[in-house]
Amino acid sequence: MKYTAAIALMLALMLTATGASAIGVTPGTINLSKMVRGGYAEKTLYISNAGREDVLIGVKPAGGIKNWLSFGENQTTLLIPERSYKPLLVKISVPNTAPNGYYEGYVIINAIYQGNSSRFEENTIIFMPGLIVKILVRITGEEITGYALKSVTVADTEKNKPATVNAIIENTGNIIARPRIHYELLDSEKKRTGKTFDQTDMPVLPTVVKQFTAQIDTAGLDTGPYYMMVTTDNGGEQIAFFHVLEPGTLAIRGLFTQLALNKIWTAPGETVRADATFTNAGETVIEQAKLKCESYLIDEESGSRKLVGVFNGDPIDIQPGVEATLSAYYTPKEYGKYQIEGFVVYSGRKSESKSTILNVAEQVQKTIYSELMTLISNNLRIILIVGSALLLLAVYIARKHTGRHKDTEAEQIQPKTEDFMAAEKQVMNSAEWVERRLITELSGMSPTSIILVSVESSQHSDAVSALLRIVVTETGVNSTYISISLPYQQLMQVLAKNNVPPEKLSVVDCISRMAGQKPEAGNAFFVEMPSYLEEVALYTERSLSQLSEPKFIFLDSLSSLMIYNDAHSVEQFTHLLINKMRLEKFGGIIISIKQKENEALVKTLVPMCDKEIIL
Repeated sequence: MKYTAAIALMLALMLTATGASAIGVTPGTINLSKMVRGGYAEKTLYISNAGREDVLIGVKPAGGIKNWLSFGENQTTLLIPERSYKPLLVKISVPNTAPNGYYEGYVIINAIYQGNSSRFEENTIIFMPGLIVKILVRITGEEITGYALKSVTVADTEKNKPATVNAIIENTGNIIARPRIHYELLDSEKKRTGKTFDQTDMPVLPTVVKQFTAQIDTAGLDTGPYYMMVTTDNGGEQIAFFHVLEPGTLAIRGLFTQLALNKIWTAPGETVRADATFTNAGETVIEQAKLKCESYLIDEESGSRKLVGVFNGDPIDIQPGVEATLSAYYTPKEYGKYQIEGFVVYSGRKSESKSTILNVAEQVQKTIYSELMTLISNNLRIILIVGSALLLLAVYIARKHTGRHKDTEAEQIQPKTEDFMAAEKQVMNSAEWVERRLITELSGMSPTSIILVSVESSQHSDAVSALLRIVVTETGVNSTYISISLPYQQLMQVLAKNNVPPEKLSVVDCISRMAGQKPEAGNAFFVEMPSYLEEVALYTERSLSQLSEPKFIFLDSLSSLMIYNDAHSVEQFTHLLINKMRLEKFGGIIISIKQKENEALVKTLVPMCDKEIIL
């Protein structure tokens, strides 16, 4: 399905003094070419708000088939926060009396109100024109039966408790499918354990992707790793990996992910707030979760530290799956540099410790000086790198000017100018040079940073290998890899070559099926065509839902995506992906192969990313 840029219009909503907002939608066209009388289909639109204010969206059907169209529950209006997006489910129900032929309709998307969402209850203003998504329907007399087993996931369980299995089935035909699913539990060597379960007569409507859940008995099994094999009556088969754990392991589980201060510069007698980000990743309510902190005064000359204070926050209860902020307050009494260490106690347990730095000056005022000091502190690593480079450059120029040339190793240090980088590249092989450059450029970046990497086509393979080693193998983050450049089997070879644990990577493969391959894998989703961007977005969402924190996204590559889609569609898709990473605090790397056709798109993405790396 090719998305037409002229259909996927971008609406600019201009306000007076409050700023501007822009909404977009992808895909711009829904094309259903093989429906039947009395048939059903559904598709998801993604409506984005790239502006700096919330927007209230209204949607309505139009055209000759407007009576066939409906939307998801409570989706005639959508509140879309700034710099984010929301899905809109569009349902198409064909009457039993509709003759064969071609039909056309529209979804009209209007911005009803823009601004602070607390003001939406006041009188609203309709902004026109809006976005228009065309819907093309062709009714035929051909009934197509088919479905596909898309993925299988199994959550870890405890000894003698059932294993919960989720199987995703997609109806690929145009009439109701009734798959039969067989579940079989295998041991660590993939031998049968005798634990099985069957599901039958479960209807799936056309175009619908449906999740089926089963509980598989584990009574009598020892703790350890196991596999779940899931097969369907049409030949589908997938295997998922899980663990049976000791009793009590999963019931109470907390994740302490970050400790931060509301300010890093203060004065004696001023109060500072410490915030802990803590998630209930278990199955039951966490009771009395509380942040406890210790304050250490650092002697910078000796490097020693002295405990000078202990402070605690108030306890709260946290429901399963909820991320909470736990706060505690501290008032330093003397100036100096402090190390604040914190941990969370909850349900009789204690988390790991995390630390951060607090600077206490004799007198801190809200002046340009204090703001400058905060800026320097936050960017100290970058300042040191830039300062060192400038110093080396000055030494190099001075020596070149005076004509002095010494042979000692220390005196041969050169600044990394373009000439030096070119010389370095000549004496190193391509893979070594690419990896060294990426390690240098990625050093100090936050796990939630979004980075655009531009490479020559000849360096693409080396860059992919290096990035997987640096990001996945070294840091251990769990990643979704959206591959438009490498088919699944080839990507698995890259993982094996670079010692990347396959369980750390979930793949959205946009290439294999288009090339006629039909691989099956528990850690992969297979998109029919790279031009099916809504399917890519859907499977990316599902892939990420399977991963535990911290999460990371690779998009490989923009250039390949541009081959199968127009530039406007790729830009909208990429904006949605970046917005998702920002909202859910994922890190990400977007790879682009240097081509003239990509230059305009890359320029629009650079301001949205934290850094651009050009190899």
